[in-house]
Amino acid sequence: MKKEEVSKNGGEKLYREKWRPRFHFSAAKSWLNDPNGLVYFDGIYHMCYQTIPGDSVNNGELHWGHATSTDLIRWKEHPPVLYPDKVGTMWSGTSVVDDNDTSGFFDGGKGIVAAYSTNTQNIGIAYSRDGFDFKKVSESEPVLPCPDGVKAFRDPHIFRYDGDGKWKMVVAGGFVRIYESADLVHWSPCGEAQEEYDAECPSLFRVKTENTGEEKWVLSLGGRDYVVGSFDGKRFTGETDKIIMNDGADTYAGITFSNVPDGRVIMISWLNRWWYAKNVVEGCWNGCVTLPVEMRLIKTADSYRLLQTPVKEAETLRRERLFSCGALDLPAGENPLGKVFADTFEMLLTVDINKSAAFEIGLRTGDGDKTKIRFSPETMLLTFDRSECAGGSRELIEKFNPRECTVLKEAAPDGKLSFRIFVDRSSVEMFIGGGYHYFVMRIQPDETSTGMYLLSEKTLSIDGIDIYRLENIWEDAE
Repeated sequence: MKKEEVSKNGGEKLYREKWRPRFHFSAAKSWLNDPNGLVYFDGIYHMCYQTIPGDSVNNGELHWGHATSTDLIRWKEHPPVLYPDKVGTMWSGTSVVDDNDTSGFFDGGKGIVAAYSTNTQNIGIAYSRDGFDFKKVSESEPVLPCPDGVKAFRDPHIFRYDGDGKWKMVVAGGFVRIYESADLVHWSPCGEAQEEYDAECPSLFRVKTENTGEEKWVLSLGGRDYVVGSFDGKRFTGETDKIIMNDGADTYAGITFSNVPDGRVIMISWLNRWWYAKNVVEGCWNGCVTLPVEMRLIKTADSYRLLQTPVKEAETLRRERLFSCGALDLPAGENPLGKVFADTFEMLLTVDINKSAAFEIGLRTGDGDKTKIRFSPETMLLTFDRSECAGGSRELIEKFNPRECTVLKEAAPDGKLSFRIFVDRSSVEMFIGGGYHYFVMRIQPDETSTGMYLLSEKTLSIDGIDIYRLENIWEDAE
């Protein structure tokens, strides 16, 4: 791995800001939005992302920022790899490993090929032998120009299709279009636009259905919804309706890694929304990404379902165990977490909902400050309520989704409902029912609000609780 990294020093207290994430990646001194170019290459995970060096607000001069990791959890930031040129500024895209030098860029060796879009709605290609230094095919002409009469043409996603050995590119920004190429440079369309799918930042990936063994294709629509179906190398055919991928409000632009060595399907999303991205700025940083999420597919009684869980590497974040208990029947009004305090932690909780009434989980609680998660076994309704998150701008929170609700379908077939909750300085990331539901929301608590609770008005039957303090991944922070 190259040693050149973005400095986090210079007298500034970087990564110590009030709402700066401790274990989610954020750029040291700049704006961050869509993840781009996620690829595994020679032992290193590369993550690029939309950034504006030296500016914490999106002013349009977007680059591809760059970070690397060997474990998907602890990241090192490097200088940007793609810069604006005569075609336009650098918008979203993906990267692949060209193992057999189909592009001819690598003198018979291998390297990374990136497809990026621009603000002018054109597609470009760049390549790198090491993942750090990229050369564009052209800085003055697009490799794949926007078709005549098309207004939205961006966010290319490339993958290799085993059926014919060709590279495929899914382009969206509007209607999904599919292209193909033998050399990653010369692209031709695979028929007409698929007007039934309108999305930004698509991913199309193959996955084996765990409980049946059949192979299916999943079309992710910006990491917000997905459709399960089939792909014949030319056209995606959906076999399900759109299924919600994230029940919370605050993720977008999720894309998948390519070339993951163990075949896992792993997605990272932007943990923010345009609703408040320009209004909640804390110093020199703005925006972060989610934990890497592994996606597995199962067949249900009448459809399919992605199970989304944090990658196994996330367990290495655990440090001190703050609380642990086994099965117990919790009396009404009794809080077993009254002496537990933390600002960044992981909570694992399983409730027997057949024996329990409605209950509430309180996170980052303090004097007049709390984030509440309420659940009713009777209706299966979960409500995330951040309206009393007093540390930030209450007016802004009231304007942008103070509460978010979802019905937990099929999340507890045996009557046991599990929660795996990651709380960072300014976010809550929940995996419910073994990944049946994925729920992400931003929060803005006061620094002193580190309490938590679990309460019910009637008896609550608990199978177990574990709470871990999590590591601060930034080596130069306290």
